[in-house]
Amino acid sequence: GNSKSFFVRQTSKKILE
Repeated sequence: GNSKSFFVRQTSKKILE
């Protein structure tokens, strides 16, 4: 649960930049 959220958030940030 939390682990996935963290991974998704990091990936999203990378894509945004």
